[in-house]
Amino acid sequence: MVNIHDVSHLKALDRMKTRFVTNISHELRTPVTTLKLYAALMQQTPPATWVKYVDSLAQETDWLAQLVEDILEIAHIDAGRLELKLRPTPLNELGEMTIINHRTLARSRGLTLEHQPTEPGPVALVDPERMIQALSNLVGNAIQYMPEGGTVVVSTDEQEADDRVWATTTVADTGMGIPEEELPHIFDRFFRGVEPRSMQISGTGLGLAVVKEIVELHGGRVTVESQVGEGTAFTVWLPLAD
Repeated sequence: MVNIHDVSHLKALDRMKTRFVTNISHELRTPVTTLKLYAALMQQTPPATWVKYVDSLAQETDWLAQLVEDILEIAHIDAGRLELKLRPTPLNELGEMTIINHRTLARSRGLTLEHQPTEPGPVALVDPERMIQALSNLVGNAIQYMPEGGTVVVSTDEQEADDRVWATTTVADTGMGIPEEELPHIFDRFFRGVEPRSMQISGTGLGLAVVKEIVELHGGRVTVESQVGEGTAFTVWLPLAD
């Protein structure tokens, strides 16, 4: 008797696990090394000079905390422990709340946030808290990668695709744009484009992956259109509430 088992999916999972652990280790190394460096400098200098290190320490700590939160979010999704409390929700309200939550940060960077809701506006069956999280990641990314003077627009609509009508929210910016060859990879975990890395713009590389996972758990999808030097538009497609 011969038993044949297809273990290719197990090998694929093992490769994914190895890559995930390797990426996490790499991403954690930089902020931890920086924190150790500043701690050593503060040990070697008088307290009166510590003030010049505080901002850098706070920035690295915030970045590390965000990385840990994103990793935990991905882990919860992979384990099937992300609970959704679905209810009919006006997307105009979620867009407005996202704008309000990011207005102070945008102003501090010399950017403009605009809300362009369609009226009366689409109503989708979503978990409001999780969907605000997804939209916040998109708006936060736009702010992170946009030079002073730029604009982020959050708009809503109802659009037809695949023989059905969807509730949509689009986050469009006037930032640096994404090269065509990078577009297929932007939702990959830990992926970061060449330009942000060369400009040393901080980021976890997990924000868009979290957006994609959350939206797909709602039965929706995320699409992107971008042109280098002109900006990027992410559109979240969600099932309309009955």
